[in-house]
Amino acid sequence: MLLIVTGLEEDDGHGQDPGLRRTGKLFGGLMLDIRRKAPHYLSDFTDALNLQCIATTCFMYFALLAPIVTFGGLLEEATHQRMAVMQNLASGAICGIIYHLFSGQPLTIIGSTSPVLVFETTAFDICNALKINQMNVKDANHATRCHFDWAVYNASGFSSGGVRDDCQHNTMENNCEQCNPNFYRDPQ
Repeated sequence: MLLIVTGLEEDDGHGQDPGLRRTGKLFGGLMLDIRRKAPHYLSDFTDALNLQCIATTCFMYFALLAPIVTFGGLLEEATHQRMAVMQNLASGAICGIIYHLFSGQPLTIIGSTSPVLVFETTAFDICNALKINQMNVKDANHATRCHFDWAVYNASGFSSGGVRDDCQHNTMENNCEQCNPNFYRDPQ
């Protein structure tokens, strides 16, 4: 950054814009942005009750639903029914909601597309060639089959509380899908 010094004042090229000044504090600019935008954040939700916004929301819902269902069907066929429409719908909803709430760009369209299909198909083929279960490789899928258990967390010395929902055995390490030898839980 080029600083022009005139007398005792420094010009950093941003003029008098308070949003671009250095605060001298860690995350100071971010905190100022949040304070400056907070009064407008509620209107992002209240404006959605406008009839034109509701119509646009319904249109976008169906416009985004079509490719998710289409690519979900293609993905189901390409991965021999290991990933399908339901996983695409869930990931599209979760990622879409989180992205649009926090990105500041609510009109950005995201969803399952051809590159996702190509990536998942290629990953599935590679895992099959190496005789690896693709679902064990994918952390996001593992998270959908687990829950946090305080008793397990306490028993592990406060290191891991993740429990796989369909596993009846102890895991080999934190959040691993392989069982320890000679260690089994009661299947009830």
